[in-house]
Amino acid sequence: MATGLSSITLQSEKSSIITGDVIGRLNFLAGSETDTGDAISQAASVYAQAENALTSTTNQTALVFATANDDPATAKLKISGSGHFLPINTRSYNIGSSTTQFANSYTASGNYDSLILANLTPASTTNALYNTGGTLYFNGSAVGGGGLTGTQSGVAFFATNSTLATDSAFVWNSGSDILSVSGTINTNNLNINSRYTEGYDNVSIASNALSINLASGNLFTCSLNSNINNITITNAPSGVATGFTIIFTADGTARTITWPTGVKWPGGTAPTPTSSANKIDVYSFLTTNSGVNWLGFIGGQNF
Repeated sequence: MATGLSSITLQSEKSSIITGDVIGRLNFLAGSETDTGDAISQAASVYAQAENALTSTTNQTALVFATANDDPATAKLKISGSGHFLPINTRSYNIGSSTTQFANSYTASGNYDSLILANLTPASTTNALYNTGGTLYFNGSAVGGGGLTGTQSGVAFFATNSTLATDSAFVWNSGSDILSVSGTINTNNLNINSRYTEGYDNVSIASNALSINLASGNLFTCSLNSNINNITITNAPSGVATGFTIIFTADGTARTITWPTGVKWPGGTAPTPTSSANKIDVYSFLTTNSGVNWLGFIGGQNF
Protein backbone atom coordinates (compact mmCIF):
# COMPACT_ATOMS: atom_id res chain seq x y z
CA MET A 1 0.00 0.00 0.00
CA ALA A 2 1.44 3.33 -1.08
CA THR A 3 0.49 6.48 0.85
CA GLY A 4 0.57 10.15 0.00
CA LEU A 5 -0.46 13.39 1.59
CA SER A 6 -4.08 13.13 0.45
CA SER A 7 -4.61 9.64 -0.98
CA ILE A 8 -4.38 5.94 -0.28
CA THR A 9 -3.56 3.62 -3.18
CA LEU A 10 -4.45 -0.08 -3.10
CA GLN A 11 -2.65 -2.00 -5.83
CA SER A 12 -2.34 -5.59 -6.95
CA GLU A 13 1.03 -7.27 -7.07
CA LYS A 14 -0.06 -9.52 -9.96
CA SER A 15 1.87 -8.94 -13.16
CA SER A 16 -1.08 -9.85 -15.39
CA ILE A 17 -4.66 -8.85 -14.47
CA ILE A 18 -7.41 -10.88 -16.13
CA THR A 19 -11.22 -10.64 -16.07
CA GLY A 20 -12.60 -11.01 -12.55
CA ASP A 21 -9.37 -10.27 -10.71
CA VAL A 22 -9.64 -8.03 -7.63
CA ILE A 23 -7.22 -5.12 -7.96
CA GLY A 24 -7.74 -3.63 -4.49
CA ARG A 25 -10.11 -4.21 -1.58
CA LEU A 26 -11.29 -2.56 1.64
CA ASN A 27 -12.85 -4.98 4.14
CA PHE A 28 -14.88 -4.16 7.24
CA LEU A 29 -15.35 -6.47 10.21
CA ALA A 30 -15.84 -6.35 13.97
CA GLY A 31 -12.80 -8.42 14.86
CA SER A 32 -12.93 -7.66 18.58
CA GLU A 33 -16.62 -8.57 18.95
CA THR A 34 -17.03 -10.95 21.93
CA ASP A 35 -19.72 -12.96 20.15
CA THR A 36 -18.62 -15.49 17.58
CA GLY A 37 -20.12 -16.72 14.31
CA ASP A 38 -21.66 -14.00 12.13
CA ALA A 39 -20.61 -11.30 14.59
CA ILE A 40 -16.95 -11.63 13.66
CA SER A 41 -17.36 -12.50 9.99
CA GLN A 42 -16.73 -9.94 7.27
CA ALA A 43 -19.50 -7.31 7.47
CA ALA A 44 -18.86 -5.32 4.30
CA SER A 45 -16.38 -4.84 1.52
CA VAL A 46 -15.63 -2.44 -1.32
CA TYR A 47 -13.31 -3.57 -4.05
CA ALA A 48 -12.16 -2.82 -7.59
CA GLN A 49 -12.63 -5.74 -10.00
CA ALA A 50 -11.34 -6.02 -13.55
CA GLU A 51 -14.12 -6.41 -16.13
CA ASN A 52 -11.66 -7.31 -18.87
CA ALA A 53 -8.03 -8.30 -19.01
CA LEU A 54 -5.92 -5.17 -18.52
CA THR A 55 -3.76 -4.16 -21.47
CA SER A 56 -1.87 -1.07 -22.59
CA THR A 57 -5.12 0.30 -24.04
CA THR A 58 -7.78 -1.25 -21.74
CA ASN A 59 -8.42 -0.90 -18.01
CA GLN A 60 -12.19 -1.45 -17.73
CA THR A 61 -12.82 -1.85 -14.01
CA ALA A 62 -15.93 -1.99 -11.79
CA LEU A 63 -16.31 -0.82 -8.19
CA VAL A 64 -18.18 -3.54 -6.27
CA PHE A 65 -20.08 -3.15 -3.00
CA ALA A 66 -20.53 -6.19 -0.75
CA THR A 67 -22.72 -6.21 2.38
CA ALA A 68 -23.73 -8.81 4.96
CA ASN A 69 -27.20 -9.97 5.96
CA ASP A 70 -26.74 -12.65 8.65
CA ASP A 71 -23.91 -14.12 6.59
CA PRO A 72 -20.44 -13.11 5.38
CA ALA A 73 -20.54 -10.07 3.09
CA THR A 74 -21.40 -10.85 -0.52
CA ALA A 75 -21.43 -8.60 -3.58
CA LYS A 76 -24.76 -6.80 -4.06
CA LEU A 77 -24.16 -3.78 -6.33
CA LYS A 78 -21.51 -2.45 -8.64
CA ILE A 79 -20.69 0.63 -10.67
CA SER A 80 -19.44 -0.68 -13.99
CA GLY A 81 -16.51 0.75 -15.85
CA SER A 82 -18.92 2.34 -18.33
CA GLY A 83 -20.84 4.08 -15.54
CA HIS A 84 -23.87 1.78 -15.07
CA PHE A 85 -25.24 1.18 -11.57
CA LEU A 86 -26.14 -2.52 -11.58
CA PRO A 87 -27.14 -5.42 -9.35
CA ILE A 88 -24.87 -8.44 -9.04
CA ASN A 89 -27.31 -11.35 -8.89
CA THR A 90 -30.89 -10.06 -8.60
CA ARG A 91 -32.85 -7.18 -10.09
CA SER A 92 -34.22 -6.44 -6.61
CA TYR A 93 -31.27 -4.09 -6.18
CA ASN A 94 -31.46 -2.52 -9.63
CA ILE A 95 -31.60 1.21 -10.33
CA GLY A 96 -32.24 1.72 -14.02
CA SER A 97 -31.14 -1.26 -16.09
CA SER A 98 -28.11 -2.69 -17.81
CA THR A 99 -28.92 -0.52 -20.83
CA THR A 100 -29.88 2.69 -19.00
CA GLN A 101 -27.08 4.85 -17.69
CA PHE A 102 -27.53 6.52 -14.31
CA ALA A 103 -26.82 9.89 -15.98
CA ASN A 104 -29.76 9.39 -18.31
CA SER A 105 -32.17 9.10 -15.38
CA TYR A 106 -31.01 12.16 -13.42
CA THR A 107 -29.49 15.37 -14.67
CA ALA A 108 -26.29 16.75 -13.23
CA SER A 109 -28.21 19.52 -11.44
CA GLY A 110 -30.42 17.00 -9.64
CA ASN A 111 -33.67 17.94 -11.38
CA TYR A 112 -35.99 15.11 -12.34
CA ASP A 113 -36.22 15.91 -16.03
CA SER A 114 -37.09 12.28 -16.73
CA LEU A 115 -37.27 9.00 -14.89
CA ILE A 116 -36.57 5.97 -17.04
CA LEU A 117 -38.11 2.75 -15.70
CA ALA A 118 -36.64 -0.52 -16.90
CA ASN A 119 -39.06 -2.87 -18.66
CA LEU A 120 -39.62 -5.44 -15.93
CA THR A 121 -42.19 -6.72 -13.44
CA PRO A 122 -40.86 -6.97 -9.87
CA ALA A 123 -41.21 -10.18 -7.86
CA SER A 124 -43.54 -8.32 -5.49
CA THR A 125 -45.83 -5.68 -7.00
CA THR A 126 -47.23 -4.48 -3.67
CA ASN A 127 -46.86 -0.67 -3.50
CA ALA A 128 -44.47 -0.87 -6.47
CA LEU A 129 -44.39 1.53 -9.43
CA TYR A 130 -43.01 -0.21 -12.51
CA ASN A 131 -43.02 -0.43 -16.31
CA THR A 132 -44.15 -3.57 -18.11
CA GLY A 133 -44.12 -3.43 -21.90
CA GLY A 134 -44.51 0.36 -21.97
CA THR A 135 -47.48 0.43 -19.58
CA LEU A 136 -47.09 2.05 -16.18
CA TYR A 137 -48.32 -0.02 -13.23
CA PHE A 138 -48.78 0.74 -9.54
CA ASN A 139 -49.57 -1.88 -6.91
CA GLY A 140 -50.31 -4.44 -9.63
CA SER A 141 -52.78 -2.31 -11.63
CA ALA A 142 -52.23 -0.35 -14.85
CA VAL A 143 -52.32 3.40 -14.30
CA GLY A 144 -51.63 4.57 -17.84
CA GLY A 145 -50.29 3.77 -21.25
CA GLY A 146 -48.58 7.12 -21.46
CA GLY A 147 -46.19 8.67 -19.00
CA LEU A 148 -45.59 11.45 -16.54
CA THR A 149 -42.75 13.84 -17.25
CA GLY A 150 -41.89 16.92 -15.26
CA THR A 151 -39.62 18.82 -12.93
CA GLN A 152 -39.45 19.16 -9.19
CA SER A 153 -41.99 22.01 -9.32
CA GLY A 154 -44.85 19.63 -10.14
CA VAL A 155 -46.11 16.45 -8.49
CA ALA A 156 -48.98 14.17 -9.52
CA PHE A 157 -50.75 12.27 -6.75
CA PHE A 158 -52.80 9.11 -7.27
CA ALA A 159 -55.44 8.84 -4.54
CA THR A 160 -56.30 5.56 -2.78
CA ASN A 161 -58.62 3.40 -4.91
CA SER A 162 -58.44 5.81 -7.87
CA THR A 163 -58.38 4.32 -11.36
CA LEU A 164 -56.88 5.85 -14.49
CA ALA A 165 -57.96 4.56 -17.87
CA THR A 166 -55.21 2.77 -19.76
CA ASP A 167 -55.31 5.43 -22.48
CA SER A 168 -54.63 8.24 -20.00
CA ALA A 169 -51.45 10.24 -20.33
CA PHE A 170 -49.98 13.02 -18.19
CA VAL A 171 -47.74 15.71 -19.63
CA TRP A 172 -46.14 18.38 -17.45
CA ASN A 173 -45.39 21.70 -19.15
CA SER A 174 -42.74 23.28 -16.92
CA GLY A 175 -42.91 26.56 -18.83
CA SER A 176 -46.54 27.20 -17.93
CA ASP A 177 -46.81 24.95 -14.84
CA ILE A 178 -49.69 23.00 -16.40
CA LEU A 179 -50.36 19.29 -15.99
CA SER A 180 -52.31 18.11 -19.03
CA VAL A 181 -54.41 14.95 -18.99
CA SER A 182 -55.58 13.06 -22.04
CA GLY A 183 -58.00 10.18 -21.68
CA THR A 184 -60.37 9.51 -18.80
CA ILE A 185 -59.87 9.73 -15.04
CA ASN A 186 -62.31 7.79 -12.87
CA THR A 187 -62.00 8.75 -9.21
CA ASN A 188 -64.25 9.27 -6.22
CA ASN A 189 -62.37 12.36 -5.11
CA LEU A 190 -60.40 14.82 -7.23
CA ASN A 191 -58.87 17.79 -5.43
CA ILE A 192 -57.47 20.76 -7.33
CA ASN A 193 -55.63 23.03 -4.91
CA SER A 194 -54.95 25.80 -7.39
CA ARG A 195 -56.32 26.67 -10.82
CA TYR A 196 -57.24 24.50 -13.77
CA THR A 197 -57.70 25.34 -17.43
CA GLU A 198 -59.52 23.63 -20.29
CA GLY A 199 -59.44 23.93 -24.02
CA TYR A 200 -62.35 24.70 -26.30
CA ASP A 201 -63.56 23.51 -29.68
CA ASN A 202 -64.60 25.92 -32.42
CA VAL A 203 -67.59 24.43 -34.28
CA SER A 204 -69.13 25.63 -37.53
CA ILE A 205 -72.61 25.62 -39.01
CA ALA A 206 -72.85 23.53 -42.19
CA SER A 207 -76.04 23.43 -44.28
CA ASN A 208 -78.00 24.92 -41.36
CA ALA A 209 -76.86 22.10 -39.08
CA LEU A 210 -74.57 22.14 -36.04
CA SER A 211 -72.80 19.14 -34.51
CA ILE A 212 -71.57 19.24 -30.91
CA ASN A 213 -69.29 16.32 -30.06
CA LEU A 214 -68.69 16.12 -26.30
CA ALA A 215 -65.70 13.86 -26.90
CA SER A 216 -63.96 17.08 -28.01
CA GLY A 217 -64.58 18.88 -24.70
CA ASN A 218 -67.17 20.83 -22.79
CA LEU A 219 -66.69 24.33 -24.15
CA PHE A 220 -67.55 25.36 -27.70
CA THR A 221 -67.50 28.56 -29.74
CA CYS A 222 -69.51 29.18 -32.88
CA SER A 223 -70.04 32.00 -35.38
CA LEU A 224 -73.82 32.40 -35.79
CA ASN A 225 -73.67 33.17 -39.52
CA SER A 226 -76.78 31.29 -40.63
CA ASN A 227 -79.97 29.83 -39.19
CA ILE A 228 -79.60 26.54 -37.34
CA ASN A 229 -82.37 24.09 -38.15
CA ASN A 230 -80.79 21.00 -36.63
CA ILE A 231 -78.44 20.50 -33.64
CA THR A 232 -76.88 17.10 -32.90
CA ILE A 233 -75.27 16.49 -29.50
CA THR A 234 -73.17 13.32 -29.34
CA ASN A 235 -70.98 11.37 -26.92
CA ALA A 236 -72.60 12.41 -23.67
CA PRO A 237 -71.10 10.00 -21.07
CA SER A 238 -73.47 7.46 -19.57
CA GLY A 239 -74.19 7.00 -15.88
CA VAL A 240 -72.92 10.43 -14.81
CA ALA A 241 -74.02 14.06 -14.94
CA THR A 242 -72.32 16.22 -17.54
CA GLY A 243 -72.68 19.61 -19.13
CA PHE A 244 -71.34 21.90 -21.80
CA THR A 245 -71.31 25.57 -22.76
CA ILE A 246 -71.54 27.11 -26.21
CA ILE A 247 -70.66 30.72 -27.07
CA PHE A 248 -72.32 32.21 -30.17
CA THR A 249 -71.02 35.33 -31.91
CA ALA A 250 -73.60 37.14 -34.04
CA ASP A 251 -72.86 38.24 -37.61
CA GLY A 252 -75.23 41.21 -37.68
CA THR A 253 -78.24 39.38 -39.15
CA ALA A 254 -81.20 38.07 -37.15
CA ARG A 255 -80.82 34.29 -36.91
CA THR A 256 -82.95 31.49 -35.53
CA ILE A 257 -81.90 28.39 -33.62
CA THR A 258 -84.03 25.26 -33.53
CA TRP A 259 -83.01 23.33 -30.43
CA PRO A 260 -83.42 19.55 -30.06
CA THR A 261 -86.69 18.45 -28.48
CA GLY A 262 -84.74 17.12 -25.50
CA VAL A 263 -83.54 20.62 -24.56
CA LYS A 264 -85.71 22.21 -21.85
CA TRP A 265 -85.65 25.95 -21.16
CA PRO A 266 -87.02 27.79 -18.10
CA GLY A 267 -90.72 28.42 -18.63
CA GLY A 268 -90.62 26.39 -21.81
CA THR A 269 -89.39 29.33 -23.92
CA ALA A 270 -86.08 29.25 -25.79
CA PRO A 271 -84.05 32.49 -25.88
CA THR A 272 -83.96 34.70 -28.96
CA PRO A 273 -80.39 34.99 -30.29
CA THR A 274 -78.78 38.44 -30.30
CA SER A 275 -78.46 39.80 -33.84
CA SER A 276 -76.10 42.78 -33.43
CA ALA A 277 -72.79 42.18 -35.11
CA ASN A 278 -70.01 40.75 -32.95
CA LYS A 279 -72.27 40.49 -29.90
CA ILE A 280 -72.01 37.31 -27.86
CA ASP A 281 -74.60 34.95 -26.34
CA VAL A 282 -73.61 32.25 -23.85
CA TYR A 283 -75.75 29.14 -23.26
CA SER A 284 -75.01 26.25 -20.89
CA PHE A 285 -76.61 22.81 -20.69
CA LEU A 286 -76.80 20.04 -18.09
CA THR A 287 -77.93 16.42 -18.35
CA THR A 288 -78.31 13.64 -15.79
CA ASN A 289 -79.61 10.98 -18.19
CA SER A 290 -76.83 10.63 -20.77
CA GLY A 291 -78.13 13.39 -23.03
CA VAL A 292 -81.73 12.22 -23.40
CA ASN A 293 -82.77 15.56 -21.89
CA TRP A 294 -80.80 18.75 -21.43
CA LEU A 295 -81.57 21.63 -19.06
CA GLY A 296 -80.74 24.89 -20.85
CA PHE A 297 -79.45 27.97 -19.04
CA ILE A 298 -78.85 31.47 -20.39
CA GLY A 299 -75.40 32.42 -19.20
CA GLY A 300 -75.79 35.87 -20.68
CA GLN A 301 -76.68 37.66 -23.90
CA ASN A 302 -75.63 40.69 -25.89
CA PHE A 303 -72.13 40.85 -24.42
